Amino acid sequence: MIRIERHKLAPGLTVDKVTLTRFALFTAVAAMAAGFLFGQTTVDLRSQARNVDFSQAASTRPHKVGTNLPAACGAGETFFKTDAPAGQNVFGCTATNVWSPLGSAAVSAGSGVTAVNGQVSTDDAVVPFYAVGNGAPSLPCQPGRDFYTDLTAGKLYSCVGADTWQQAGGGGGGGGGSVLALSPSSSLTEERVLTPRDGLSSTDSGANGTYTLDWNPLDRGVAWALEDFLTGNTSSGNVGAMGISRSTVGSAATFSYQPSPAGHPGVVRVTTAATASTGEWLSLGAVNNPFNSVSSTDWAATDWEVQFILAPGTNSTTLSNVRLRSGLSNGVSTVSGTLGIFLRYDTTLGDTTFRYQICGSITGCALAASGTDSQVADSGLTPVAGNWYRVRIRRVAAGVGGNPTIYFTINESSQRTFCASGCDATLAAMPSVGSLTAQVGYVSETAAAKSIDIDWIGYRIRGLSRN
Repeated sequence: MIRIERHKLAPGLTVDKVTLTRFALFTAVAAMAAGFLFGQTTVDLRSQARNVDFSQAASTRPHKVGTNLPAACGAGETFFKTDAPAGQNVFGCTATNVWSPLGSAAVSAGSGVTAVNGQVSTDDAVVPFYAVGNGAPSLPCQPGRDFYTDLTAGKLYSCVGADTWQQAGGGGGGGGGSVLALSPSSSLTEERVLTPRDGLSSTDSGANGTYTLDWNPLDRGVAWALEDFLTGNTSSGNVGAMGISRSTVGSAATFSYQPSPAGHPGVVRVTTAATASTGEWLSLGAVNNPFNSVSSTDWAATDWEVQFILAPGTNSTTLSNVRLRSGLSNGVSTVSGTLGIFLRYDTTLGDTTFRYQICGSITGCALAASGTDSQVADSGLTPVAGNWYRVRIRRVAAGVGGNPTIYFTINESSQRTFCASGCDATLAAMPSVGSLTAQVGYVSETAAAKSIDIDWIGYRIRGLSRN
């Protein structure tokens, strides 16, 4: 039983007295005990705990856990991302709804370095890759990046294409040399030897010394002649400094020195008569005369080169109905009747492009295409009236396939070759026609004048015995 008494101690102040019987007290204590047993109160560690030590706890998980960062967060929250790289799993909310990785400072990649998820590596596109081995490389490679050193031969290779190696300094696919040796003899297989020729001699003082080249103008193994038309008059045998001779085909042509255009000092012009089958030959030496001529035996046995700079179709004339020959020849009675080695543009033979021809008889030289005593190759270059062309013809004793080879070019392009095998045209032997000299022939085949300008004629021959 519970009894409550109220006592008034003073105005506005009363005290209630509660008296509990023994049974009532027992009932109250039992009710409190039941609350502890069946309905424990939640503890707020933030306000109710202090100096908490979890070191003896069976386990602790202080972060939220998952694979996706929550879309919303408040500053100070943390999250453990289970699918992140090990050591980079913990993220903190650094601002409202902003998660940032916690731990080591982020790595910034500089030149040649990449950094992905904290992992640092070299950048293949910037940092070269070097490999070594014995023998030529057979590894796959990336162009512009990879290098390889052959330890056996001491050669360095670079990758020049997908899985394609090239020895540094020259030669594809692991071949070719890369060393220039300034000496008269070779000891390494990949050296390039400097060989003095054409009046040059050398003195080698050895390693770390000097290598001296001397010019000997009295080298009897070399012959050369050139004409640039900077002096002389118009009469045959007195044209230019070398005494160029003039030979008429049909009616006489007009010959004159021209004002020099830019890049062409010393120019002469030949203008044919306005009559069909008339023209002129210019010869670096008298025609059918030993002066300035070289035996065909020497032309057939030595290395040589002949060059012409000329412009057909000048003076407002066209390139229709004309015959042009420029090269080594031995006769000038008619343009088509000459024997030798020359550039040809002959509209009477149906030429629409420059042709290269080597012929050993009058009949062969009159052929439009290859045939008996004649070989012809098409340059593929169509001449333009008034344009300048540099014609280069040369012989190399060990040319294509090791064969003696005649090379023709125009303006350093349109190259064609003549040799016994493997060339653009087959050449069994050089023409045997006595002596040859550098000549230019130009003939009109219509009743209209035709003009050609000539800037330069010259040849060089080496390897003469002169015993």
